[in-house]
Amino acid sequence: LLRSWNCHSLTGPITVTKLFYHQATPPPCPAFIDSSSVAKGNTDCPIHLLVCSAVEMAVVFCDVKLNGFTSSVPLPQASSHDSILCCEIGDFDFDGRNEVALGTFGKVSTSIYVFFSI
Repeated sequence: LLRSWNCHSLTGPITVTKLFYHQATPPPCPAFIDSSSVAKGNTDCPIHLLVCSAVEMAVVFCDVKLNGFTSSVPLPQASSHDSILCCEIGDFDFDGRNEVALGTFGKVSTSIYVFFSI
């Protein structure tokens, strides 16, 4: 155990957690291309943690390698709908940056969040 944090703001049942980069990761190099000639991505990119709850709002903890659970961004209106049951991270608008899609139980089935700066 290298570090530990207390996070008292998350008291409800956690339904989903996902680690992700702000920048979309390129697809893997096909087997027929010499991968040693392909530029490698930056491995020092900040890693963010998305935590979704069944009864509370979803929260993104920014750069968890550096900040742990001290720097967080709640997703607006994520708790105004019913329980968040699933999520996916991906570059949905093809701008090179990942977005967060939340699937909820209830009237609103999918919400997509775009981060302009984390």
